[in-house]
Amino acid sequence: MDSVQASQAELEYLLREVNFVIPDANMTTNDIIYCLAGIRPLPATRSETEEAEITRRHLILDHEDEGLNGLISIIGGKLTTFRNLAEETVDTIYEKLRKHPPPCHTATTPMWGGGMKHIGQYIEENTKKYSAEFRVDEEQVAYLISIYGSRFWRVLELTKKAPELRERICPHNLDIKAQILFSLQNELPRTLADIYLRRTGIGTSACRGLDCAKEAARLMGKTLHWRRRRIKQEVENYEREIELLYGCD
Repeated sequence: MDSVQASQAELEYLLREVNFVIPDANMTTNDIIYCLAGIRPLPATRSETEEAEITRRHLILDHEDEGLNGLISIIGGKLTTFRNLAEETVDTIYEKLRKHPPPCHTATTPMWGGGMKHIGQYIEENTKKYSAEFRVDEEQVAYLISIYGSRFWRVLELTKKAPELRERICPHNLDIKAQILFSLQNELPRTLADIYLRRTGIGTSACRGLDCAKEAARLMGKTLHWRRRRIKQEVENYEREIELLYGCD
């Protein structure tokens, strides 16, 4: 499952559907920049039910009937429903313990970087101010807000003592070098892939960060005290992971 790739049949199906819905697109395989495929966990079935008919809803399974008292599994679900799923699971655990669950506040408590009522208005009110204060483009301030929400200023604060951190990591993306340092200080990345694929959007952009992998690895190495050999290895590991992640059969 770590090296799932889109098949030729899947590519042809997607292209056919896009061209059907948008006839003027006239898309071919030459228009594909990269492929991304994954596996979605669905409840197993013993019948010959068509895959399309298998429920996409999540299941919370108590394994007590199997002699595994205390083990509860979550089957299915998706990232966009994680909060509600967590609430249901906790309620299930309390019910099993025959206790009344405490009030759940996760539906109304803002996540880290949240709290603004209107994101568009928030961006409009802050781009000019912080662009002037930290000497970065308004476009980059707006981008940082879209990533870090109301905590975007914490990234910009790092540029006060090190103005070079205002520079872009990659010429094809709006991410700045301060984001790498912020991530290292707050988000526990340990590899270049962690930064490019799971902390910024560089690894999912058209260039996939391949043009600036060395520069980012050097910046990480400076903070994490990597030797030249480790920096070189990080770049090679990242290139290999990109090939596995975005390759097409």
